[in-house]
Amino acid sequence: MKRQKIVLPINTKGKVDYDFMKKYMIIQEVKEMYEVINYIKYN
Repeated sequence: MKRQKIVLPINTKGKVDYDFMKKYMIIQEVKEMYEVINYIKYN
């Protein structure tokens, strides 16, 4: 694991963009919930 690189988004100041990551995860969760709801609704 010492040689692994984790690529993170950065903001215009060159710092890790935690706000972007938070928003991205919220969007992914909503997409997943939408898929589950559609599955339940139509099956």
